[in-house]
Amino acid sequence: MTTVAVMARVRVKHGMGDDYLAAFAPLLNEAHKEPGTVLSHRATVEQ
Repeated sequence: MTTVAVMARVRVKHGMGDDYLAAFAPLLNEAHKEPGTVLSHRATVEQ
């Protein structure tokens, strides 16, 4: 089996993080069903 790794960094406007994740919730819920999938790490420190 082939291993695939994808990483993306997304910046959203201050206060819009919850809205961003809500918009992608259906996609993220489906992806979480795949074995070995890790998604949606949310930074706790603004840069």
